[in-house]
Amino acid sequence: RRRSAGGMAASAAASRWTVVTHGAWLGQTRRAGECGFRTARRVVNLDTNTHHRRNVWLPKCRAAFGEGSSSNEATEDTPLPGLAPVALDASPRWDLVHARSVSSVAEILMHKRDAQKVIRKALRMEWCGFDEISGWAGNAWGGGINNAERLAIAETVLGVEVNRLTLAWLVVERTRSADPEVIENAGGVDAFGVDALDAVLCEFGLERAFYENEKNEREAPRRPEFVAAATAMVTLHWTHTRDDVVGSAAISKETVRVLRGGAKMVAGDAWPTGVAENNAARNSLPVWFARRLLNERGEANAFAIANALKQVAPLMIRRNGIMCPSVEHLKRALSDEGVATSTLTGAATAVDTGAFLSLSSSTKTPQRENENEIETPGSGSVPLPTQPPVVLGAPDCLRLLEGRPRVGIFGLDTYRKGWFEVQDPGSQCIATAVVDGVTSSTISGLKSSFRRQSAADENEEEVPTTSNDDVITVLDTCCGSGGKTLAIASALHETGVDFRVDCFDLDRRRLRHLTAACERAGCADSVRVVSRRDLQAVANVGGTYDAVLVDAPCSSTGAVRRNPSLRWGMVESQTLRSPESFGIETTGGVKTNEAKKTGEKKEKRFFDDDETETVIDGDLRTGSNDRVGVVSFPSLQLCILREASSLVKPNGGVLVYATCSVLKSENEDVACEFEAGDQNKKERKWAPFPFAQNWPAAKCRPKTDCAATAKSQNATHFVGLNPSAHGTDGFFMARWRSRVYKE
Repeated sequence: RRRSAGGMAASAAASRWTVVTHGAWLGQTRRAGECGFRTARRVVNLDTNTHHRRNVWLPKCRAAFGEGSSSNEATEDTPLPGLAPVALDASPRWDLVHARSVSSVAEILMHKRDAQKVIRKALRMEWCGFDEISGWAGNAWGGGINNAERLAIAETVLGVEVNRLTLAWLVVERTRSADPEVIENAGGVDAFGVDALDAVLCEFGLERAFYENEKNEREAPRRPEFVAAATAMVTLHWTHTRDDVVGSAAISKETVRVLRGGAKMVAGDAWPTGVAENNAARNSLPVWFARRLLNERGEANAFAIANALKQVAPLMIRRNGIMCPSVEHLKRALSDEGVATSTLTGAATAVDTGAFLSLSSSTKTPQRENENEIETPGSGSVPLPTQPPVVLGAPDCLRLLEGRPRVGIFGLDTYRKGWFEVQDPGSQCIATAVVDGVTSSTISGLKSSFRRQSAADENEEEVPTTSNDDVITVLDTCCGSGGKTLAIASALHETGVDFRVDCFDLDRRRLRHLTAACERAGCADSVRVVSRRDLQAVANVGGTYDAVLVDAPCSSTGAVRRNPSLRWGMVESQTLRSPESFGIETTGGVKTNEAKKTGEKKEKRFFDDDETETVIDGDLRTGSNDRVGVVSFPSLQLCILREASSLVKPNGGVLVYATCSVLKSENEDVACEFEAGDQNKKERKWAPFPFAQNWPAAKCRPKTDCAATAKSQNATHFVGLNPSAHGTDGFFMARWRSRVYKE
């Protein structure tokens, strides 16, 4: 562990690898500017969780790379196999990129893995692939992987994952209809993994007629078929994103000829005839999701939203008003660090609706004659729905024009100083809805009381301050990692009043980074984590919070562009109302296990002590997989919303309900059901708390700008955002205020 510079230089002359024992640091000496990869820091846990010791995974890697015997005779003194070091500025080795991408995609398709987790392994130098044979082209031992290769692997795997259904449909369609002689020269139909791709299409609702008749007689595809399917999908994706596809030795001209479609490039591909199926195949969505969008939004909006959900989400940040004085200060500071930014000003532009996802600036995407229109099977070319940017809902938002900085977000001095947070503008709008609501009622009352107190004490030198009763209190009930909590604290800080933001989440794991984030953001003294007993005490006295935010667990259908694998993990039944299956009564209670056995109806609030195995938090925006235990999100959302409403103070308290879903069953339907259930209550009733006209966008200057949405934007307490019209992730907000009763 402790070696002198001379010793390291002597070691480098004999070998590029330093021989170490188990548990010690693995140091690889590198000449300056010669190697462009991140070396392994420890010998443990380098491959998978099952390969902890070096004498276990080293023989496996040697066998996969064809570097000698695969027996366990290799010892810790055996030099590690390796290639010549790759230069930092070298062009990608496309054979290596292709091999690692294909192995990753095959693993994702076969075992339904999360793409981002698989990529993290595929980007490691020491990665051996998934069950690869001797002579695997993905070998990077010793040579390493430079940044260009890492970027190419990530772009390829994510691009294929997002366009999984589109690529599968096109490969099957073009392979089945290709000239027999061309197919034979390319290795036959089996070389394209058609059986595995048929299974993928069938899984998400695109059942081909020729496969439907035979699927009961066929066996489940095996790994070689998935590898062939992954190879075909990667190759087809590259035909739309690279100039020289045949530059890789693993791709033949005959294969490219089949996948490019031949005569189909003129006649066009045969897409599904049904509107929902057509949308699903073209924009790579499960058929049930495409059908729901069609029924709820209409054909044009359904195609526009589906297409926007497969585009690359821009990198957006929010200024922290506690640490940074203004947006201009933040822009100048980021500019000094070489980061170009822009504000949400000007008219909204239509999203890129190219046929394939583009993660690279050099991507070749077919251009349309009119970039503001989209093709639909029923209506032909229709204009894309757009609205002004959400400048009122996200006044502190900046867009990073060149994407992620070269040093990363965490490497920026402005981030370490707490000047900004990474946050989608739609999420910022939710925090603004809470702050605007509480400031329009509570803070105005505080200011008037301050004026009265100042007038009474004008002869005293001491400046009047707020008492404990004058502190604005806000509760974030399903706070997760605390992104909206920090946004609320930032906005309240700039109002100049005393405030406290309480956080609660049933999954305590989501709160593990909140303390450090609050310290960096400068609001550690104003943010606290509350327990179940704290909320029980508040509910028992009738509610004390000035505002309560219910950012409820949801299917996250509006955030699928942030997590490519999320779209393939969505389950339609979870987005439908099913009180019986989740044990939720019409009053919002949850049956305990004991109640289920005895048949008794015992209502439990989500913040009550409960030893049931009911999973409450199923939101995947933070990457967890808790959604498996949720049977019905709408039932769960209504339960949480009703019970959280008991925590809001009477006479002017604010309640905000929000999701990151674009489905009405989780949005408007839940909000309307909450209002309908409130009609029978005598002690407290909720009144709609409408947003300003055209909120969260700026007021429309020409009347024509608002003509299309004037009816929906006029004095409504429901607001929906989607990536096609607003450029944000898909969000929904509803706001109410507790009625003020005159004594």
